[in-house]
Amino acid sequence: MADIIRGEELDAFAFMLGIMMAVVLCFRILAPKLVDRLAPHLDAEKRGKCSVYITELIFSSAALLFVVIPGGWDPVWLSDVENKASRPLYVISLGELAAAWTCAAMYVVELSGEPHMRVSLLAHHFAFCSRVLAAVVELRLMPELYSQAGARMVACWLWLPTTEQNVFASMLAYRINPKLSPVVMKLSALLYMATRIFGIIVSLVAFGFYITTGLLVLEKRPGKEVIFAACVGVQTIGFIVMIWAQHNSAKSQWGLAQKQQSKLKEAVESESSNEV
Repeated sequence: MADIIRGEELDAFAFMLGIMMAVVLCFRILAPKLVDRLAPHLDAEKRGKCSVYITELIFSSAALLFVVIPGGWDPVWLSDVENKASRPLYVISLGELAAAWTCAAMYVVELSGEPHMRVSLLAHHFAFCSRVLAAVVELRLMPELYSQAGARMVACWLWLPTTEQNVFASMLAYRINPKLSPVVMKLSALLYMATRIFGIIVSLVAFGFYITTGLLVLEKRPGKEVIFAACVGVQTIGFIVMIWAQHNSAKSQWGLAQKQQSKLKEAVESESSNEV
């Protein structure tokens, strides 16, 4: 069997299967049990949402480490467009693929187990998986483009799905404690907006560099124009959908924080009037 399938391919399969099993185990068993202990008063729908928050908090953090540890966000490597840095692209690419697969597995499990998902969030998850698929196709068919620009573009747009931990933590706290301070929720929403703006700007810069580099690669090695156009199309549509979804999420978080502020204010006023 070892002569037919290489060890690296078996390692990749084992990693993918292990991540998928870990996500399902957390989402279906570990997270619900934790929610039952922390907030037994919640109904079934809210318990399910809390299980989603816990799962995404854990595995988005794992994906973040897969990008950071190999050096995917090292400013020296990101700005080294001439590839003079000594940091190996192979290790960084493996980290990116591991992070992308972890997020994709998390999203797929959420899609299959969350019946009350917003349309924008549903579109976001499909868009992300489509962008990952396009990046893999590019890595397989146009490795020279991926090594020069694609890997940096992937590292930049992985910022968006791997830096949402504050949202999951604040939403989990809100579900468990309905009297959570609206200040905490507003600060979380502002942090989310700031990280989204930064991630979108960096991703747009990397995407522009990716397109210009791709055109230069096609001048030297023509014949893959259709593949490049397809990858650019998928990345463009996916990026637009993800920006739209994150914009809706930011509005939803800020609106929820304002609603929480109004609700707590009314509760205080009601208590004061009852005392009088």
